[in-house]
Amino acid sequence: MSDLPLLKETTIAHRAMDLDQLPSGLRVDENLALVLGSPALSGQVVYTAARNLFETRATRTPGGDYLLMFPTDTTQLPTAEYDWCHYANHGQKVNDMVAFRSSDQGKTWHGPTVAFDIDYNQHGFVPLIPRGSKRIYAFGTQPVWGLWNPEGRGQGENAPIGYRYSDDDGHHWSEVRLIRPQNDPGFLGMAVMQMCETDAGTWVLSATENDWSYNPIMCRQYVLRSED
Repeated sequence: MSDLPLLKETTIAHRAMDLDQLPSGLRVDENLALVLGSPALSGQVVYTAARNLFETRATRTPGGDYLLMFPTDTTQLPTAEYDWCHYANHGQKVNDMVAFRSSDQGKTWHGPTVAFDIDYNQHGFVPLIPRGSKRIYAFGTQPVWGLWNPEGRGQGENAPIGYRYSDDDGHHWSEVRLIRPQNDPGFLGMAVMQMCETDAGTWVLSATENDWSYNPIMCRQYVLRSED
């Protein structure tokens, strides 16, 4: 981060902040190029994307590894038009879901490897390891070609929601299984928030339905739940 001293300000909570006059309790970590809010916080740079990367999630696997996954622009993009590699509003493949793994509690990392070798874009990794299980589930938005319209009148973020699973600690994954809710089998939305398993064993997954044809955007929040 040799050019960090050239940066004189940053934006925190939509407010411009002078890096030399940060509020009490905040500090600049020059190795991470981040403003941190606690002296106990530290970290390391795991990966620097060529252009950009998106929603980043991690989980501790049943075998004890740290598994970190996110979509990034590993695909060879044809033109500068595709520098923005988020799945929404793209009619061709612009990203891959990649994985990093640490077997020493984050001291060293191995990756990136392409987690899902598929022909469509990815959004984010929503992990779930059910209690008493060694299976890892990877839920998330699935913009499958033909089931999702990237130019659909403000609906370019809404796609099927689905999941894969791994029985070997996240090294290999099943084919995707799309969720078709009983009360709305054709539901399209965007799922990237952390999910949970309740004390009763119910799986609860949050999803939004976004419509950018409204100003401001109209966003509806849904909960998908499974008791079996």
